[in-house]
Amino acid sequence: MEKGIRLLLWMGICWMALSFLACGEGRHADAFLQADSLNRQAYEVRYKDWHLSEKLAQEALEVGKGYSSIGAEALNNLAFCAFIRMDFERADSLLQEVYRETANELECLVADVGMMKICQRTAMNKEFYDYRNSALRRMKRIGEDEEAMKDADILRRFHYACSEFSIVSSVYYYYL
Repeated sequence: MEKGIRLLLWMGICWMALSFLACGEGRHADAFLQADSLNRQAYEVRYKDWHLSEKLAQEALEVGKGYSSIGAEALNNLAFCAFIRMDFERADSLLQEVYRETANELECLVADVGMMKICQRTAMNKEFYDYRNSALRRMKRIGEDEEAMKDADILRRFHYACSEFSIVSSVYYYYL
């Protein structure tokens, strides 16, 4: 009888622990989805209302703590807003944080392109080419990843980075 009670008690403790962990996972998944949604909204309004874009990206950064790719995307969005305000030092700082935050090639590619824009505006010619070459290598690696190219969100972000890369390169060479 005592063994049966112990077994029931042990099963009850295990069930409660699993329930607690499952609830925690749900909260984490909700935070991830909310931060991802905020990042998308920040991206969508960046040319229309960069104040709102910055607010949404900051909120995504706070909600998505612990998710390096979500945080890196939020940092890239914040850097874009700083660049628009011509606060190149802050934009540079945010983009450098992207490199420290994640190993996600796509977010690092977006950061490379952002750094190219800053280098172009601040006449840092050698650094422009360093970031440009880094972006080219990343574009090649990402383009070779067939599985990643099947994901619509990744593909959309990749096309954004490639088109920005082309625009920044064209403007740089035009002024050169």
